[in-house]
Amino acid sequence: MSELLPCPFCGRSDAEIEYVNQDISFYVECKVCLACGPIIHSIKNNDKDSSKIEASELWNTRIVREQGKVYLNPVWKNYGQIHEGDE
Repeated sequence: MSELLPCPFCGRSDAEIEYVNQDISFYVECKVCLACGPIIHSIKNNDKDSSKIEASELWNTRIVREQGKVYLNPVWKNYGQIHEGDE
């Protein structure tokens, strides 16, 4: 599993993988500002380890940078507010 990148909101490196629903769903949460990534359900994947990896990969790819612009990864559109625009 890759190391979690700093929080896109507060910039701190205090994010951790959390679980819900008796350890069957996972998400990444910043322990400073409480920003959260999308919830990944291991019922769908039928594999807790791959769900944790998917949650960390989504956290780490929450923004896309192209030609000096910052865009929200489309999978995050329903999960919080990151303003698109110049860096």
